[in-house]
Amino acid sequence: MAFVDGRSACPGLFYATPAQDGMLSRIRLPGGHLTVPQCQAIGQIADRAGIQSVQVTNRANLQLRSLQALDSEMLEQLRAAKLAAPIAEVDALRNIMTSPIAGLDPQEQLDPRPLVVAWDNYLCRHPELARLSAKFSVCFDGGGSLAVWHRPNDIALVVDPEADLAGDAEAAIALRLYVSRGDRGESPVQTGISIRPQDSLALLSALAAVYLQGVIGLRNHTPQQRAPRLRQVIQQQGWDSFLQAVLQAVEQQLGHRLLCSQSPCPSASLPVLSQAAPMGVHPQRQPGLSYCGVGLPLGQLTIVQLRGLTAIATSYGSKSLRLTPWQNLLIPDIPDRFVSTVQAEVEQLGLPHSADHLWRGLVACTGSPGCAASATDTKGDALALATALASRLQLDCPINIHFTGCEKSCAQHHPSDITCLGIRIDSPQAAAYRISVGGYSVERELYVIDAASLPSTLEQMLRIYQHYRSQPTESFSEFVGHYEIDQLRQLFQDDEITELTK
Repeated sequence: MAFVDGRSACPGLFYATPAQDGMLSRIRLPGGHLTVPQCQAIGQIADRAGIQSVQVTNRANLQLRSLQALDSEMLEQLRAAKLAAPIAEVDALRNIMTSPIAGLDPQEQLDPRPLVVAWDNYLCRHPELARLSAKFSVCFDGGGSLAVWHRPNDIALVVDPEADLAGDAEAAIALRLYVSRGDRGESPVQTGISIRPQDSLALLSALAAVYLQGVIGLRNHTPQQRAPRLRQVIQQQGWDSFLQAVLQAVEQQLGHRLLCSQSPCPSASLPVLSQAAPMGVHPQRQPGLSYCGVGLPLGQLTIVQLRGLTAIATSYGSKSLRLTPWQNLLIPDIPDRFVSTVQAEVEQLGLPHSADHLWRGLVACTGSPGCAASATDTKGDALALATALASRLQLDCPINIHFTGCEKSCAQHHPSDITCLGIRIDSPQAAAYRISVGGYSVERELYVIDAASLPSTLEQMLRIYQHYRSQPTESFSEFVGHYEIDQLRQLFQDDEITELTK
């Protein structure tokens, strides 16, 4: 195993990253899919490496922390289970994303899983694509009820129900191209280009080729440097020039003009980001089958729990699990007659599945035990909060509470209902949090409090929200949006509600 070099900032299996608590390796799982044999291989590797748990990331990867090393025999075992890229050079590329309920969703217009597999296979056959930015990320969206494409991705191909692909009477479904070409942290924007699903591989390979050509021509860039982001290359070349080069490259591959719709971008804004993990039991599009969303405490899954879930998926499901960008997982394809049995066995593993459980929206980064950049023990403080609130407060609407140890916000890139940003005060041993709503901007900051005061402060905020919201379905973000920050500070100190927390 080699340390990650200067050209990549993302851990992989062949490019592990040193951390406070040992080596960090990432298993890249296109679409978040795991088979039972793959779960068994992960358990065996964990036993040999001496680790007790794995972590699910916000791109539906699996992370192995506190490692000493993965030897060549372990890596070959992971390759045999199709958990590592056959070409080591491309293993560090970002995971390919799609909805965790792709192929299960009754509202979905196109099952994007074959497109995920096709793009992953293409990457694994082309070692020259190792020169891509490690953050060159692609998402496919089938137009279902649980979207993930508006999370940080360089490229997204999203079902476009309004596209008119003139000249192809059989093209009932088209994919609209979104590309990240704005400032850092911005979601991908619509390009006005829609294509047939069968042309998506040609389009993506052309985007990659034009990007690589752009990197060669980028001013002041050398091969030893970390590869620039796609948006940086586009900003250097100009969008119109970049897009024209892409379309020409696609047509050279296809041998004919790309059948696409070039229409003005709609004025509609991005869809509202779902802020809660899919939990509980939900019917699938396949009659008589359901999937069960299982909560993981801050994305952590013990090897004992992984083996227990593997046994459940083998006995009652389709011998597979699905990881989600909400850092939980799904058990798909459960016959309805076994749903109650599955729920009981999940509970025996110490894992929640209730749709109103706090774990549904509680997110935390690694924190100071594993990351030198973190000012606080985010996971420890988040666990303490969850333990305290579980016995005192019943949530009837999902709340997204995000703990981050620094402003990089590694665990969650989008705004949260409540953000707890760790800071150091007085001495390295003293820790506190900046509490804000709707992200951690100064404009929305409510308080600076010590870690010990978190449970009582957040309990008060949530009780005020439940007491004063206009209707039971009003979300926390909608509620706080009605007030200026000074008004919220005053409201959250309501003496009448304070009595309820004592």
